[in-house]
Amino acid sequence: MQQDNDLDVLSKSTSVVGNITSTGEFRIAGRLDGDGSFEHLVICYGARVSGTLKGNLIEIFGDFEGTIAAERVAAFKGCHVNGEVTYKSLSVEDGSIIVGKLFRGEG
Repeated sequence: MQQDNDLDVLSKSTSVVGNITSTGEFRIAGRLDGDGSFEHLVICYGARVSGTLKGNLIEIFGDFEGTIAAERVAAFKGCHVNGEVTYKSLSVEDGSIIVGKLFRGEG
C-alpha cells in the first residue's frame, strides 16, 4: 500500500493574510499573517510568519512572531522567534534567537 505524503508550499513570492489548516506537511517560504493549524509545519529560511500556530511538529528556520502551541518545536540556526511558545518537546540549535516566553506543557 502506498503512503500518501502530502506536501503543500507557500512560495517565496507569495503572501497570505488569513488562516490555514493542513493535515500534511506544509512549508512556508513566503509570508503568512494569520493563524494556522498544522500536522507538520516548516517555516523556511527567509520566510516571515506572524500569528497563532498550533501543530504536532513546527520547525523554524525563518522569522516568527506570535504564539505557538505544539507537541514538538525545533528552532534552527538563523531563526528569529518573538513571542510565546508552548511545547512538549523543544530543541534549540546554537545560533537561533528566541525572545519571549517558553512554556513546557501540552502543545
